[in-house]
Amino acid sequence: MPYVSTKITANTLISATGGLLGGVLIVAGSGASTTNNVKVFDSADNSGIQVGEFDVTPSDTELYRGLDIVMRTGMYVECAAWTGLAVYILHN
Repeated sequence: MPYVSTKITANTLISATGGLLGGVLIVAGSGASTTNNVKVFDSADNSGIQVGEFDVTPSDTELYRGLDIVMRTGMYVECAAWTGLAVYILHN
């Protein structure tokens, strides 16, 4: 099954029915906060199982992590501060 890339710039429910989380690409630009990490949950909101947490590092132009995790109940992505930050989720 092919992957799809979804750009996230705010707390987002990508899928309420599950799927495969293939990877996370974080692009941190000017104004991005190093104190707020990007979190991924296996649920329709942030009350479910947290399957990943990724550091935001503005000095890095990109941070990629490949995961291949089956998300059983949903796929929710959040960050406390989205200023200067774009996150791309690879999923199917």
